[in-house]
Amino acid sequence: MSEPALDIEQMPDDMLRVSLTMHGFTAHCFVSSMHLVDEKRRQLKDSILRQAVATYQSAITLCDW
Repeated sequence: MSEPALDIEQMPDDMLRVSLTMHGFTAHCFVSSMHLVDEKRRQLKDSILRQAVATYQSAITLCDW
C-alpha cells in the first residue's frame, strides 16, 4: 500500500492548506505554521478512515442480504 498523498499549499493570507488523499478520499484543513502539519496529518487520516467506514456501512445497508 502506498503512503497517503499529503499536499501543502501556501494561501494568500499566509495560512497553509493541508490536504491528505488516501483510499480515494481527500480531507483538508488550514494551519498557521508548518510545525502543526504532522498533528493535522494524523487528524486528517482519522477523518478519512471515519469517512471510509461510514461509506462502507452505508453500502452494506443498501444491500438487501
